[in-house]
Amino acid sequence: MKKQRPFIIELIARVFKRTKLTTLLLLALLFVSNSFAWFVYSTRVQNSVSAYVKAWNVAFEIGTEPSVNYINIDVSDVYPGMTTYTRNIRAANNGDTPAELSYEIMSATLFGVTYEPDENMTSDELAYKLANDYPFKINITLSTDVIAVGDTNEYYSISVSWPYESGDDLTDTYWGNKSYDYHQANPQASSITMQVKIIATQQEETNQGN
Repeated sequence: MKKQRPFIIELIARVFKRTKLTTLLLLALLFVSNSFAWFVYSTRVQNSVSAYVKAWNVAFEIGTEPSVNYINIDVSDVYPGMTTYTRNIRAANNGDTPAELSYEIMSATLFGVTYEPDENMTSDELAYKLANDYPFKINITLSTDVIAVGDTNEYYSISVSWPYESGDDLTDTYWGNKSYDYHQANPQASSITMQVKIIATQQEETNQGN
């Protein structure tokens, strides 16, 4: 014959079982609620951030090949009447905001003498020097300062030219001899090398009508 537990012990056991089950149910409910709240919070934060971040994608290309932001220019021989050296770098704005285009000359080496922007000469001043201070002309031009969204037809153009008659015979003779002497002493070296950094900066938006 099965021995029955006293009534008070049986009552305590039932209360303990019910309390344990209720506690487990409460803990499970709290866990699900917190997880759902975190999911909603995270989703709202991510959506809020993505709503304010615009795509930024300006690609530089030389011909059909993508190019990095640093362009190296190498002209092996420079002389009066030379065929003009030209290099074009195309800019394509694949983002969703306009971009401002600019450039910086990092260095320019003319017949073994290197010039770099420093506290005494800015990149713009170096660009002016290269375009105006010699019988040969080194020019960097942009087809536009701002490239619109979806525009793929803008470009940088870098050219090196030396007209047969620059209008200054003494200067032509001096630099012509300098170019010849440099090549005789350095037959494997280029006459002119440059490194140019091309830059695309996201254009700041302005509120219209305010």
